[in-house]
Amino acid sequence: MATIGRRTPKGGSADVDEPTPILSAVYRGQKDELSALLAAGPKVRLFEAAALGDATRVRELAAADRAAIEARSPDGWPPLHLAAHFGHGDAVDALLESRADVGTRSSNHEHNMALHAALAGRGDARIVSRLLACGADVNARAAGGHTALHETAFRGNLALAELLLAHGADAAARNDDGQTPLDIAQAQGHAALARRLRGELP
Repeated sequence: MATIGRRTPKGGSADVDEPTPILSAVYRGQKDELSALLAAGPKVRLFEAAALGDATRVRELAAADRAAIEARSPDGWPPLHLAAHFGHGDAVDALLESRADVGTRSSNHEHNMALHAALAGRGDARIVSRLLACGADVNARAAGGHTALHETAFRGNLALAELLLAHGADAAARNDDGQTPLDIAQAQGHAALARRLRGELP
């Protein structure tokens, strides 16, 4: 399943490079290193501002350079993916207000959309709802044929699964390995979600 910050495996996109030092510190949760990097006064790019959750800077950079709204990080993540993954709701709002495309895919091995990234990260229900309200395809497939519901089944979040199902998620969708969300929920030991996907819960 998608994890931002994971290195591209062999066979991934040749266009993907290592993350910037700022992104690397965010990925690893290295707060002291991140503070030192920012104190040095580097030029923060839009995808970095999104990962940091700096909504004010996101708006400023988006207004100054519209192309930056869809520009990927060196490791292939658009700004909206990064903000959504790390649970930065204000930054997500700023990007959507700047007309970031919810259908944009990452240019790395995950080949996913911001909805997948949100569910693979903090799983913030408000962000997921916002993306869906802005037209995110609930049944879009990422690498491996995983849908948003597959991603949620892997993590066992019943509330998010209910949200996706309410927006038309296909509970019978199979990934490239032939697994349905129910198969994944059962394999991960998420009993309540498995019962819901079997129709045993109201």
